[in-house]
Amino acid sequence: MKIVKVSPEIAATIRGRKNQLDRVELEPKDLISPLREWETRPTVAAKRIFSTLGVLSSTAFIVGVDYADIPFLGVPQGQGGKWLSLILFAGIVVSGFAYLWNRSIDLRVREFEFLALREKIKRASSCVDTILESLEPADASDFPDIRVVFDGSDRAKGQRVDFECQQLDAVLLYREKVSGEEFKRSIFERVEVWFLVGLASLGTIGLSLYWLKAFCP
Repeated sequence: MKIVKVSPEIAATIRGRKNQLDRVELEPKDLISPLREWETRPTVAAKRIFSTLGVLSSTAFIVGVDYADIPFLGVPQGQGGKWLSLILFAGIVVSGFAYLWNRSIDLRVREFEFLALREKIKRASSCVDTILESLEPADASDFPDIRVVFDGSDRAKGQRVDFECQQLDAVLLYREKVSGEEFKRSIFERVEVWFLVGLASLGTIGLSLYWLKAFCP
């Protein structure tokens, strides 16, 4: 057990901030939200179509394969291949628009849900920071087994503040693990979008060049 001697004033501050912390409706399980899948089924379906068509068309363009020779487009070297290339082009544009549109809606809903959670984390973190500053040289690893002793009294009274609470566990868990994972996930999601858009852009460029050669020889 770690014993920390504090003045009665600091002890009152600790108890006050601890009471404020107890009133914050925050639990460790609430922190799962930033890490769970948030894209809805329409968004996922559109992304699969968009990514499939983007990979197919961009790969053919990079490798230099004639689009009419791709079995997916139907009859090789025929007029059907030319028109199917237009269908593929339209499929990329439509599925890409559907994906980005649905994703933007899902993202707004997600941000709205996170607004309340971030506010709770902010309030709880403020209480925890004050408690940690008051308990120096103690740190977060000393929780919950800390006994606060009033210094300067005739008879030192051990006042054990109950630091075993879900709010404290949630704040420490968020700082140690969830915050970093949330940041990395956010970066990955942004890179994923730009990667898919980049592939689709290459594919549409290749299809446009093919279409010009096929219909404007």
